[in-house]
Amino acid sequence: MWFADESSMRRGLRLGLLLCLVLGAAGARAGEVEGLYEAQVPVAGQREAERTQALREVFGRVLVKITGDRDAAARPALQALLRSPLTYVQQYLYRPLPPGYLPEAAADPAPTQMLWARFDAQAVNQSLQRVNEPVWGRMRPSTLVWLAVEEQGRRYLAGSEAGADLRREVEERADARGIPLLFPLLDLEDQRRVSFGDVWGGFDQEVRAASARYQSTAVLLGRAYRAPSGAWSARWSLYMDEGAEHWQSAEGTRAQALADGVDGAADRLAARFARALDGGAAEPVDLLVTGVNRLEDYSRAQHYLRSLDAVSELEVRQIDAAGAHFHLVLHADRAALVQAIGFGRVLVPAGAATGDELAYRLVP
Repeated sequence: MWFADESSMRRGLRLGLLLCLVLGAAGARAGEVEGLYEAQVPVAGQREAERTQALREVFGRVLVKITGDRDAAARPALQALLRSPLTYVQQYLYRPLPPGYLPEAAADPAPTQMLWARFDAQAVNQSLQRVNEPVWGRMRPSTLVWLAVEEQGRRYLAGSEAGADLRREVEERADARGIPLLFPLLDLEDQRRVSFGDVWGGFDQEVRAASARYQSTAVLLGRAYRAPSGAWSARWSLYMDEGAEHWQSAEGTRAQALADGVDGAADRLAARFARALDGGAAEPVDLLVTGVNRLEDYSRAQHYLRSLDAVSELEVRQIDAAGAHFHLVLHADRAALVQAIGFGRVLVPAGAATGDELAYRLVP
């Protein structure tokens, strides 16, 4: 329902605040990663010693996602955290092994189930802050993946029916690293603009031009090849802004070649975007959100701002004809807030407001 005027809108907002808190806000947005503080590992039993060791492993996987560092479990500053996983556990449970699960060859005894655990986000973040380790928030840059595959005389782009299994492996590894991926639709528009040869040959101008419709922060090009011996290798390129980085995976299994691509991209994204939380004085920021015409608009804007890891406190200063005026207290700097907002698809810059107030427009 649209509000007829400013006063009725403000009355409606006041009356609906409690309802908004109960019902929650909209679902996940592009660039927002869910499940960062949970993971699971295969286990052979439920004895206390096995459970404690498994929880350490699960916690190690969570720290990889939170810090952006694939070697997080080996960092001296994090060893104390890993020795006491129960300090941070909110919930754990045992689950059946997923369909088609194949244990590692070295697994002895063979796993019989999965141990899943979720950890307290606030407690984990505070501990990481105390040791000056990065905390990579939920809002992360999205990466569009173009993957060209050549095997046994066949050539195709993953994302099509022929490459669905490779796509699943890439997505599973991306989930383990906590990075949001997109795959091209490979519809008529994509087919008109990009061919297998463009991706395989690394013709980045054509591929990046076709990628613009997906509005991703980064573009990852992969070229995976299966040799007659059965070994796989791959070449990877990551494009951000006007820069590019390239690397190559050594010959090995298909899973290893694909993981090299995802890990290489995740490492580079984390190096650029993961930040240590500021343990010093909190920084206040005033922010105006325009385009707030309905109760649900206000709820969505407020929920979105609260969800940003850079925001420690939020207060609504006023709602007037210009929009909703928020006062934020950050435990990061202003640049981190602007960066996090830029990863989402909820607010877009709306020009300068009066004074030092940041101005954004709510995307319909």
